[in-house]
Amino acid sequence: MRPNYRARFLRKKLIDHISVFVAPALIGGINTSTLIDGESLHYDKDLVDVKALKLKSCKVLKDSYLHLYYDVINETEIEPYNFQVFSSVDYDC
Repeated sequence: MRPNYRARFLRKKLIDHISVFVAPALIGGINTSTLIDGESLHYDKDLVDVKALKLKSCKVLKDSYLHLYYDVINETEIEPYNFQVFSSVDYDC
């Protein structure tokens, strides 16, 4: 799937889950694609397009790879973030 379609589908609430594999490597650069890509957010009103994720599982794989599985929270609620420490949940990571 082309990256900008992922952004469109996410903003239209057509994605319920995200499965991500993380490699133990850092790749960067100004033209490096991101997981979603698509049109950037330009204004405060665009924040309704931000989707929160809830971690459902995390597995450590061979050679330090990770498999992360998230539910997408499609109803965005924007409120100030309170930086308090939450109890950790053990997901094998």
